[in-house]
Amino acid sequence: MALEIPATRPCEIVSPESRQMGEYPRKDWIDCSDENFDSLLIQMNDDRYVLGETSTFVDYEWSTPRESRIFLICHETETIKIDVQSISDFHPTRIYWTASAYGNLFPPATEQYLTIRANNVTTEVGAKEWFAFNPSIAVKAGWKLSEEGLFRWVDDAGEMMVESIWWKDGPIRRHPPRINVICSEGWLVVASEKAVQLLFSLLPGASQRIAVIRSFEDSDLRERTIKSAVEEKNWRPL
Repeated sequence: MALEIPATRPCEIVSPESRQMGEYPRKDWIDCSDENFDSLLIQMNDDRYVLGETSTFVDYEWSTPRESRIFLICHETETIKIDVQSISDFHPTRIYWTASAYGNLFPPATEQYLTIRANNVTTEVGAKEWFAFNPSIAVKAGWKLSEEGLFRWVDDAGEMMVESIWWKDGPIRRHPPRINVICSEGWLVVASEKAVQLLFSLLPGASQRIAVIRSFEDSDLRERTIKSAVEEKNWRPL
C-alpha cells in the first residue's frame, strides 16, 4: 500500500454539503443518520456491483461533524451490533494484518463476511486502513489473485471478478477551523455480474447490512456525541 495512490472520489459517492452537517443549523442532524441509507452504493455506473463500502466525511468547522457510512454483506447468522460507535464496531477489523500479506490471510471460517478489513497500527507509510474481498471465499470460488489492480481476483480466463477501490477527496486528517471544507476518504469492494451470480450461490442466506454513524464535538458537554442508525435486509443483488 505504500506505493498505492488513491483514486479521486467516484461520482457515485455523494458527499454531504457543509450546511447539512453538524449541530448548526440542524440540531436534529445527529439523530437522523437513517436519512442517508440511500447514499450507500449498490451498483456503480459501469454496472459493477458493490460488495462493501466504508466512507468517511469530515466537515472542518470547530465542532468537526463527521459522517461514516458502512455497507457489508455477510451470512444472516452473524451477530449484528445496533449501537455502533465506529466502522470497526460494525465490521470485523484486524489491527495487525498487512496489505502485503493479503493473499495469505484467511479469516476464521466462523466469520462469513464477503469482505475483510484491517487498520494496521504498525504501518508508517501509506494507508493504515484497507478493505478487500475475503480471500477464503475467493479461493473457494476458484479465482486467482491478480498482480494488477488493487486486491483484484480474476477467473481462469483472466476476467476481473472482484477488486477494491481506494479513494480520497482532500486530506481527512487536518485541524479546524476550515470554513465550508469537507474532506473524505473511503473504500469500495466491487464485483462483476458473473462474480455476483456465483457468490449468491456460495453464500445462501446472506444479508446486506448498512450503518451510518454521525458525530460532532459538543461544546456544552465537552465531549464527542456519537449516534448511529443500522438497517439489515436480505441480499438480493440480481
